[in-house]
Amino acid sequence: MEGRESNRLESVRIGSNRFESVRIGKSDRIKRVANNRLGSNRFESVRIGSNRFESVRIDSNRFESVRIGSNRLESVRIDSNRIESSG
Repeated sequence: MEGRESNRLESVRIGSNRFESVRIGKSDRIKRVANNRLGSNRFESVRIGSNRFESVRIDSNRFESVRIGSNRLESVRIDSNRIESSG
């Protein structure tokens, strides 16, 4: 079935865009996306694999309190390529 068994969707809403536990593939995991809006593309608590995103905006590419592996990024902007308080 070409990897369809690895895709797992638990409590997914397209209308209000709420994703509780989503597995796409084997490693990509989106856990509890609250207040997700398509207009402003805001993600409150997102987990993709081991990466955790607290407040993510795809529109302006702003990441607040992002953890990628063991690295923590407080204020990240991909637009202007600015990274503040990276540890």
